[in-house]
Amino acid sequence: MVKLKKIRAFTILESMVAMVIVMIAFGLTSVTLINIASSGITKEKQQAAALAKLIRNETLQESRYLDETITFENMTIEKMIVAHPLSGELKILQIEAYKDKEKLFESKEIILMNQEL
Repeated sequence: MVKLKKIRAFTILESMVAMVIVMIAFGLTSVTLINIASSGITKEKQQAAALAKLIRNETLQESRYLDETITFENMTIEKMIVAHPLSGELKILQIEAYKDKEKLFESKEIILMNQEL
């Protein structure tokens, strides 16, 4: 007579618990991915931030402290130099990017005006 070996296996309850744990993990992952995708930075916002940084760097390198409005591919960049309320030597460089009246990016920075004699 042949003796059968007893094979250890999972019970149905253990299998169900494992499936519930896997489903909870997938559910949390999908919710996280949806939140990241919906609240993420769009390509337009990235482009607006890059243009604003470029304009900021040009302004500081060339000491071009003028109010300007620049239009680039349906995007409007407004650069404003505003007097700082606490000091005459300080100015506020404010750069805003718009597309169809929707603000995509805003940057404010305090700059020290060079006093040349």
